[in-house]
Amino acid sequence: MQFLKVSFVLITFFLLSTSIQAQDSDADALVMSDADAMIEKVEEKSSFRNNAMSNVVYIDIEALGGNVNDLAVLGSEGEIIYKENMMGLPSNTIYELDMEAYEKGAYTIRVRTFNDVLKHEVTVK
Repeated sequence: MQFLKVSFVLITFFLLSTSIQAQDSDADALVMSDADAMIEKVEEKSSFRNNAMSNVVYIDIEALGGNVNDLAVLGSEGEIIYKENMMGLPSNTIYELDMEAYEKGAYTIRVRTFNDVLKHEVTVK
């Protein structure tokens, strides 16, 4: 009789643990899909303006929701070339990023807000 009780407890424990693992993996998949949707929404925002006459990029902080953590300029290999903390900026700021000092080539400007990461491609001529 004791053997049946122990067997029952072990089988119940095994079934419950596999059920919990399955629920955790479903939750992870749900979180990943929400993050992917957030990134797609961010790419639709037009908060960057390039000046055709010079290598200046204007970033509209208000269009980003006014809560910006930092800005980084990434090289073609993804390395951080320049980074600035932007937490103290007023929400109605138009930030000017002068790319004149950079060598010719392609760069990515990455702006991190409290909710999103926004990337913008720039070519220095």
